[in-house]
Amino acid sequence: MRRNILRMGKICLASAILSILGGAASARAGAVEICASRLEAGDWDELFSKGPIVIPAHIIFQFRGHILGSLMDPNDQGHSLPGGGWQVSPAEVRRRNAVARNDANLWESGYLAFMTVKPSKLSIERPCASAEVEQVLSQQWGWSKTGIAADRSVYFGIYAVYEHGGVVTSFSDDSNPFFFAAARGEINASVTSDIDNFVVLEDALQDQSP
Repeated sequence: MRRNILRMGKICLASAILSILGGAASARAGAVEICASRLEAGDWDELFSKGPIVIPAHIIFQFRGHILGSLMDPNDQGHSLPGGGWQVSPAEVRRRNAVARNDANLWESGYLAFMTVKPSKLSIERPCASAEVEQVLSQQWGWSKTGIAADRSVYFGIYAVYEHGGVVTSFSDDSNPFFFAAARGEINASVTSDIDNFVVLEDALQDQSP
């Protein structure tokens, strides 16, 4: 397994990054709204069948694109047609397709990512939660644009977890409610307040394969 190494220091992480980059940034944590996906009434019964979903600290969300429906249904699958497209006007279909192509290019390049600071919990009764986050920067992963503005018109999906000194993109334990939902792309987030603070991932990769 190949891992990306987080640059850490013995002093406050935000201060260490400022000294490395020689810039000035606010240490104020950004905020996001995180929601579980839902298309039909029964969806949450399956999604929460293993109990509440606890989203741990150090979960990395990456930019996915513009919200065409809602944060619970960002791709507007509730109005999708068999074979593709949506039950909307031809002009709206053209607009959505153009937006989707541009978003796909940004997503492929990495573009923007943030990481949770503290755990948060989703449940059937409260399927959305607010969370504090910090931006993640890395040339290797393509997360290079500094600063993430509050924007409820775009969403981020779970991409990886930072653990044991590396970025791990596999969620393979279906017995864990969070892993079960993350592996199926059932958790999305939208930025509700500007994210000014950040951590930097080293460009060099450490190969920890057996």
